[in-house]
Amino acid sequence: MTALAINSNDGGSYGALGAISFYKFEKGTAERYLEKAIEINPSYVGAYDKLAWIRVFDGDLESAVSLFKKVLALDPLSNKYTANIAFAHAYFEQYDEGLKVLNDKLLKFPNDNMLIWMKANLFSLQERYYEAINLFNSRSEGTSTNWMLGYTYGKLGETDKAKKILNYQLKKSETSFVPPYMIATIYMGLGDEEKALDWLEKDYEAGGLGLFFWGLKRDVKFKSVSQNPRFISLLNKIK
Repeated sequence: MTALAINSNDGGSYGALGAISFYKFEKGTAERYLEKAIEINPSYVGAYDKLAWIRVFDGDLESAVSLFKKVLALDPLSNKYTANIAFAHAYFEQYDEGLKVLNDKLLKFPNDNMLIWMKANLFSLQERYYEAINLFNSRSEGTSTNWMLGYTYGKLGETDKAKKILNYQLKKSETSFVPPYMIATIYMGLGDEEKALDWLEKDYEAGGLGLFFWGLKRDVKFKSVSQNPRFISLLNKIK
């Protein structure tokens, strides 16, 4: 707030406050700051991106995609934001639309790890597990340690491979921050719902990544616990 006291027309300060509120699950506050940041600086990529995700969580995919397209117009070389559009479609189980977005971009950037990861992610959510695993393992990084690969191995019944990735992430979490949501996801792949909920609760306590946690209501990976009182309690904290 000190920066705003010095210069109340600083879009960057409003954007930073919006991002902080976003990751603290303070949706209304985040919206106000992000919209103010865009009002001051219409080229503020990060503010559009965060605001787009809030629209996704509110169930307004059309507005979210419109905001993401503004981001791409401002930063056309960023494959991250193309992946975000596909990810947004996935939250509404519109996998074909998401895959089309990715495939169009992959024609230009066939070796991009982010685009490949997102396509594999969508395959996994569609229960196309073999195709997903082949794609995950085709990447040039994280091929044996990625949390979504661990989830996918678990869903396919490749328990030993899933547990190997889980143990890697658990060990890593002892010395550096690993978003608990990611560990919870691997446990869901393995069918251990109680441990998954344990780690989701840790994610909320830690502040998590905001993006993943706010998306829980629409996250198909956690559908089987949607009526669990512990899960419902978590959702009630982030309305």
